[in-house]
Amino acid sequence: MEWRGCVCRIRDCVFELLSTEDDLIQQDEDTWELMASELRLKSTFLYCDLNQLISNTRDEHKKVLTDLANRLFHSMEEVDPASFSLGQTLNFLHINCIFFFLS
Repeated sequence: MEWRGCVCRIRDCVFELLSTEDDLIQQDEDTWELMASELRLKSTFLYCDLNQLISNTRDEHKKVLTDLANRLFHSMEEVDPASFSLGQTLNFLHINCIFFFLS
């Protein structure tokens, strides 16, 4: 039963990441650091929930979920505000979150 809460939080986190477009567009470069901290915090909670979900699922689903989680976190690690413009970062996050959510 506890894994259902994890699934809801994972879904909510993905939707929040997808909805950051307006926030990122309205932010200037000075506040990008704050947005990056928020993304790191969300990814920490997402990691904990995915870890809980993977450890409580059946063996045949563990590999698929682990691969999806690894791809998502690898993609999130590549988001570097020093090397991405805000538009590129937006596209990168949206594509990877949509891919993760639909897979």
